[in-house]
Amino acid sequence: MEKFWQRNLFLKIISLVVAIFMWLYVTGETNPTAETVINVPLETRALANDLVIEEKPVSVNVRVEGKKQVIQTLNSRDLRAVVDLRGVHFGRNMLEVEVDTPQNVDLVAIDPREVAVAIDEISDSQFPIIINFTGRPTTGYSTLEPVINPSQVIVAGPRNGLNRIYRAYVDVNLEGVSQNVLEHLPVKVEDELGNSINDIVRVVPQTVEVFIPIVKEQPGKQVAVNPVLEGEPADGFIIKRVIVEPELLKVYGDMDKLRNIQYLDTAPIDISGAEESVQQQVQLRLPTGVTPSVFTPIRVMVEIGAGEKPQEDKNQ
Repeated sequence: MEKFWQRNLFLKIISLVVAIFMWLYVTGETNPTAETVINVPLETRALANDLVIEEKPVSVNVRVEGKKQVIQTLNSRDLRAVVDLRGVHFGRNMLEVEVDTPQNVDLVAIDPREVAVAIDEISDSQFPIIINFTGRPTTGYSTLEPVINPSQVIVAGPRNGLNRIYRAYVDVNLEGVSQNVLEHLPVKVEDELGNSINDIVRVVPQTVEVFIPIVKEQPGKQVAVNPVLEGEPADGFIIKRVIVEPELLKVYGDMDKLRNIQYLDTAPIDISGAEESVQQQVQLRLPTGVTPSVFTPIRVMVEIGAGEKPQEDKNQ
């Protein structure tokens, strides 16, 4: 019996080898190797916090190979194309693309193998908000000076992008309105050609509050603003000058009321014992039925400095 197995061992080994080759042949025929090219989004990693990507390719073409059944089911989500931005410098950088493939899929080629990535420095600047009006109020109504809060925003982004900014603004539609408008509106940023830059910059805050008074059209009159001061500076100090912003203000109302208005008083500003300049924002004291063109507080600066009060003339 043992001799029988020894005599047939060689034939058995040959049979096993032939069977393996036959299995490999059949497998290769039913599931051959194939190649394909897939367009893969280009990702980045390890960019320093004080830098920003100004320009880079959106994607690269990746050629892979593997068994046909696997290759036929591949899509762009199965592959990952990345450029490492560790150590990049300001300006244009040529960087090698790295590609991760799934199991049983081999990388053949990347096109392009190297890509240009433009890097810029992050900067920020402050911009006043401009209102872009469209439409008109109902006939017989008009707008007064709008109030924007905050009136300025910080825009951060690539330095080259900030240099392109022409204005930061909000859109307000007044078509057919007959009452005050109060809205929270998104801030838009554009260049001189009217192209939006919001996609490459960050605006803080992203929205602002806009209040637009809508009044019936009435007669108007421009009058002076009179700052009301209470008290006296400390001994050895005097009032050198008083600055009011705005100095003149237009008010609206019935003509009979406007005739009697020569100036508008502010709320009292206390300078008792002051040894340095006093600066305040104060409201106006408005007669009933009179509307100002500006609803923001009046800014008053009382400049106080060392000096002697003038002596009264005893002969008077």
